Amino acid sequence: MTNDVTKIQQLQALAELKLTTELANLDRIAAEKQAPNAVLDAIAREKRVQDQSANWDFDQATVSGMSEKWAIWAERETRNAMGELARIAQRYEAQMDVAQQAFGRTEALKALVQKAKDARGKTH
Repeated sequence: MTNDVTKIQQLQALAELKLTTELANLDRIAAEKQAPNAVLDAIAREKRVQDQSANWDFDQATVSGMSEKWAIWAERETRNAMGELARIAQRYEAQMDVAQQAFGRTEALKALVQKAKDARGKTH
């Protein structure tokens, strides 16, 4: 019985290592959201600045057509950032499933170790 407990404990240690790895992967994927979010934040800040300056008379950017070109660029960059965030969210969800499975294995092995220890205690 002691040999069985040792084997289960070894499996538990491996499962905990796997869980740690999967959680680290989850954190890495979550960190990938920073770049597209920074793009969206910068575009939003610039839009606010442009909206505030729209109350003034024509500015140089409006006269030269740069405001319209910037708006087209901003729309394209916003779509790209949102698409990237969607892809990251998809990978995050898939990794969350893997991490949940690893957590379940770890908890199941903890329960088996405890059950084996309890059983061993009752026989001695």
